Amino acid sequence: METKERSVKNPAVTVPGEMTKRSRYFGMKVSPAERRMIEEKAKQAAMSPTDWCRSAATTGQITRRLTGEEMDILWSLAAMDHHLARIARMAELEGLFSVERRCREIITEIDQTIKYLNSDDRKNNKIKAF
Repeated sequence: METKERSVKNPAVTVPGEMTKRSRYFGMKVSPAERRMIEEKAKQAAMSPTDWCRSAATTGQITRRLTGEEMDILWSLAAMDHHLARIARMAELEGLFSVERRCREIITEIDQTIKYLNSDDRKNNKIKAF
């Protein structure tokens, strides 16, 4: 018998390694003050209140998402990295080794910055949920 793999549009991890579809509604009553507090904390973490509550409930800590501005910076760094690599290659072909060496140094710095922004090290700046 052939098994079909389910397409999961909005997965949530319930058990480590197990992806499931979020299909159950879980509501709770909160006071107006609690609602404002949750919405404010979610806004600070650049998350929806639902995602903030889910993360707070499952892990107890919130990792702030990258903002739109930070994502723009990340894309700009990636573009600079690409252009510098092309310049370094052209300098190498023309025999401009000092230009090539400096381009390679800058490329290394950009790569390290991009890796840091994409890594779990950034998650050390966690916001306490409670």
